[in-house]
Amino acid sequence: MTTLGLLNGPCSPVRPQDITEGICAAIQDMLIQGQLVLGSRLPEVELSSQLGVSRPSLREAFRVLQQQGLISIEPRKGATVMHASPEDLNALCEYRAGLEDMAVRIALSKLDEKDYERLEMYVSLMSVAAQASNTMTILEADMNFHQVIYDKCDNPYLAAALKGLSPKVRVYSFIYRKKHSQFGVTWERHQQLLEAYRTGDVEIAAKANRHHVMVDSLGGSLEFLEHRHG
Repeated sequence: MTTLGLLNGPCSPVRPQDITEGICAAIQDMLIQGQLVLGSRLPEVELSSQLGVSRPSLREAFRVLQQQGLISIEPRKGATVMHASPEDLNALCEYRAGLEDMAVRIALSKLDEKDYERLEMYVSLMSVAAQASNTMTILEADMNFHQVIYDKCDNPYLAAALKGLSPKVRVYSFIYRKKHSQFGVTWERHQQLLEAYRTGDVEIAAKANRHHVMVDSLGGSLEFLEHRHG
């Protein structure tokens, strides 16, 4: 008996990895929207019910979120949202700055006019969204701005490292900027970064990118965390 005929049907079953990615995305959004507090326990039963997923599927997503550094899992204690600390943020930004330095140096000479148009589009989107206080749009435009550079690297290993870093950067960025109303200046900082890229000078672009990560992002975020823990 053969069942090959079933393959010709319109059905597209949901793959396990799609379910895991969906759960991870939902929990990340709950984090940045403040529904899940930093350092809080993750109630497995309540979350599985709220998200409409099985507990085994939720546990699989927890393992991915743990790899992303967004939660920690302890035997017999369950999952806990990440604890933010100045030390962790400093290490994260140092790592990001190093990866993005490589990315900028590889990508800069490959950027064409269409790429610059995309970068300008994301800066404009941040500016318009800032006027409307649309923080989620600003955050997504910010991440997409940097993704343009990542994509031009054409290096799967660097791309994988940057992709693994992205979720935690996204959470930290949103929490800090929302707390301190910093979304309004995000577009200006990216405009300055774009102007540095436009010079075509690798050293100028790399220096501007490091300043963007280690001063614009890290400086204010450290002040936020120190105040939070003070």
